[in-house]
Amino acid sequence: MKDFLFRTLFTIVICVAFGVSLSYGLDRNAEHECKTWQTYATQYAGFYLLPWQADQCKIIGEPVNAKVVGTERPDPEAEFEMIHDAKVSGYSSEKIQNDERPSRMASGRVVYAGAIACPTRYEFGTKIEIDGRVYTCEDRMGARFRGGNYFDIWFASTKEAEAYGLKVLEVKIYQI
Repeated sequence: MKDFLFRTLFTIVICVAFGVSLSYGLDRNAEHECKTWQTYATQYAGFYLLPWQADQCKIIGEPVNAKVVGTERPDPEAEFEMIHDAKVSGYSSEKIQNDERPSRMASGRVVYAGAIACPTRYEFGTKIEIDGRVYTCEDRMGARFRGGNYFDIWFASTKEAEAYGLKVLEVKIYQI
């Protein structure tokens, strides 16, 4: 019986220690991210944070001096540009589909659901509405597609991106 109690107590102590270590490591990672975002905010004039990033930095006491742009739907009264024949496809963070930093977008941000690659004529942060869903311009198309009406939605997996395929759709562009 003593052996069982000892093993149980030992297991509990190890689990608690692991949990504390993990929590400390996650806090340190969040602090590092916030400091990196602050550096980007000073280096890149168009840099902005998403609401979850601003909240994370505020909680850990590392506020970032950057504009906060949400992924909310643009004002229904806002003016927009309509593209009737945009070519929309999907991409993922697979190395073959990206440059040397597959988990980072051209805006400097880590990839996330709701991000889209756009032609260079649109600023980072521009809201793009496709099939009723609003995306945020965070990345750039490959060089040969930058001048046209090509858009690339980020997906978490290559399988999802391939399943989306290539579609010709109407796209609404809301300037920031």
